[in-house]
Amino acid sequence: MALFRKNGNWYIDYRCDGVRIREKAGSSKKDAENALAMRKAAILQGKFDIKARRKRIQFKELANKYLEYSKATKRSHRRDGTSMKHLLQFFAGYRLNQINPHIIEQYKIERRREIMSLDKYRGRDSRDVPMATINRELACLSHMFNMAIKWEKAEHNPAKGVKFFKEENLTQRLLTNDQITALLANCTDYLKGIVTIALNTGMRLGEILNLTWGQVDLGQGYITVIKTKSGKQRKIPINRAAYDVLKNQHRDSIFVFNQDGKPFGSVKKGFKAALRRSGIGYCRFHDLRHTFATRLVLANVSLPVVKELLGHASIETTMRYAHPTPESKRSAVDMLDWQKTDLDGHFMDTKEFPAERQLVVTPCK
Repeated sequence: MALFRKNGNWYIDYRCDGVRIREKAGSSKKDAENALAMRKAAILQGKFDIKARRKRIQFKELANKYLEYSKATKRSHRRDGTSMKHLLQFFAGYRLNQINPHIIEQYKIERRREIMSLDKYRGRDSRDVPMATINRELACLSHMFNMAIKWEKAEHNPAKGVKFFKEENLTQRLLTNDQITALLANCTDYLKGIVTIALNTGMRLGEILNLTWGQVDLGQGYITVIKTKSGKQRKIPINRAAYDVLKNQHRDSIFVFNQDGKPFGSVKKGFKAALRRSGIGYCRFHDLRHTFATRLVLANVSLPVVKELLGHASIETTMRYAHPTPESKRSAVDMLDWQKTDLDGHFMDTKEFPAERQLVVTPCK
């Protein structure tokens, strides 16, 4: 059992039945000493009810503990922090035992209405609005309750039976050669290099902005991506377009792309301006990665190779990027043009093809 002070307030720290408990006890040390003595006496007399105390735990209290845990153990702690801001706006006034599936469904409805009201989504098909944001928040809430159960601060997870939104991914797109040319022509100097690297390596924006010269080997022709989403390093060959960008980049910082020696915090504004000037319309920076992957598939690069270049943990994830385009589907059908029909409606091959490939197909009647 112990006392400690934080942000001008005194707290007590004690254990009951193997469970560690921390409580805010007041602004004076004397109040904290008295509170600790009362808890100690109640525990010794068997009068301390842990379950009753759990019912008084505020959502905000658990949120703070969870964020501490996330920052210390999870790569996605920044994403958790963003999700928690929205979760706290809705759940801050609730105790843990008051939160149930119905209340979480209300959160889903309000968050969806809030996102749909944003200027950039007004007038769009509702399926074209990124519900993934809310799904990540729900996932954060669910994991938060799972940890609360593990920490013996909650009895059950009310988010367990709540369904996530279906993600249509209608906004994902592939840039054509003409659009790529137009985009690069309308990028500022610093952004042009970043966009070129994205289109020729498939690296995520965060990986590019945090790329250091120590990860670049122009001699061997490789970029080693260290801080990845999967946690595993990957090597990406440097092609001519990427080589030219890196070769001409000033080495005035440890970061390849930097502003006053520090990595760029965001390129969102500049990227939107380049899209507007090029007339491309709506496009996310992540669609450059999608374009990289799809162009590899169209060039008959095998999915396992594309998977390794993108750093995916499973081939199923890679297949989401391998969407056939209208152009690729037309090319596939055009491959059948060597077949011609005779006057009787039979499909006959032309003389351009060898005898072993000649086919005679009789149409169904």
